[in-house]
Amino acid sequence: MLKYILSMCALVMSLGFAPSVLANEVETSDGVTVKNELYICERGVQLPVVYLIEKDLSSYAIVSIEGKLVPMYQRKMASGANYIAFDEQDSYRLYTKGDEASVGFLAADDTAEEQTIFSSCHADIDQD
Repeated sequence: MLKYILSMCALVMSLGFAPSVLANEVETSDGVTVKNELYICERGVQLPVVYLIEKDLSSYAIVSIEGKLVPMYQRKMASGANYIAFDEQDSYRLYTKGDEASVGFLAADDTAEEQTIFSSCHADIDQD
């Protein structure tokens, strides 16, 4: 699946990660649902996210954060979803619940505390 996610990263990058270019939700020939979401955070910051949802409902996200595309895997939570970057050295976290989201960063250090990068993010309903 990581190979598929990296392929999707390349596709998304070639499109410039433009939310208007990507369809809101499509299903690939192999049954993976690709969902595009644009969150608007504090100070009007745009946070584009592409979700990849497999038939078994495992989920991945590709997030455009601070000028780079960050592939993430989902860790289920009791309420909402927590996506964690595959790269532990660049360990961003995306938290979603309904139409709300926030982004944190946890440095690869046992004593590190998570820092909030973006908060108060809401799905852009005009995009849907």
